[in-house]
Amino acid sequence: MKVNHKRGNRQWILSSILCLLPLFVSVLLYEKLPEQMAVHWNMAGEANGFLTKRVGAWIVPVFLFGIHLAVLVQAERGDADRQAARMTKLLCMWLIPVVSVMLVPASLYLAAGYQLEMNRIVLSVIGVLFVVTGNYLPKNMQNSGIGYKLPWALADADNWNKTHRLAGKAWVAAGFLLLIFAMTGGGTGWLLMGICLAVLLLPAGYSFFLYQR
Repeated sequence: MKVNHKRGNRQWILSSILCLLPLFVSVLLYEKLPEQMAVHWNMAGEANGFLTKRVGAWIVPVFLFGIHLAVLVQAERGDADRQAARMTKLLCMWLIPVVSVMLVPASLYLAAGYQLEMNRIVLSVIGVLFVVTGNYLPKNMQNSGIGYKLPWALADADNWNKTHRLAGKAWVAAGFLLLIFAMTGGGTGWLLMGICLAVLLLPAGYSFFLYQR
């Protein structure tokens, strides 16, 4: 028990350090950044959202770190009854740090004048995260902290398991579709939004169908 506790603390520390690593890139590139730097791009790779370089370089990484801590706390709550799958908790542990260490430096280098296709980078990162998440969702045992926490799924283990098996397939399929868009340069913002809504609503609807049946 003590070994697992120490390992958990070590992962907390390592994942938090990874989440904050982009601050070193901020230090390296800060003088090269324009006063207004792009932080959001449309599907054509055109910047359509901007922040001051002070916010983009310093506040965004710290904000992501705050989200990371919030996710960890939620994962720990889900562990209270020891039902959340270990790999799902690991996914929660490393999800935000990986996003931070890949996307924040990319946006900083792009703002500093380096040539990057940000839309393809973003779609690739999201696609990989979807595929990884989809592989772990079916292993996520019934719990109150992580997953599709619908009342009827929490009350019925069979409903929970079937819902998360379907969710896993949906997330993996969506991830590969996003990776195809990243490689081909296809897709639109509305299509991306539709894919995200589908992976959220399809399993929830299926779960409700099982409940009503």
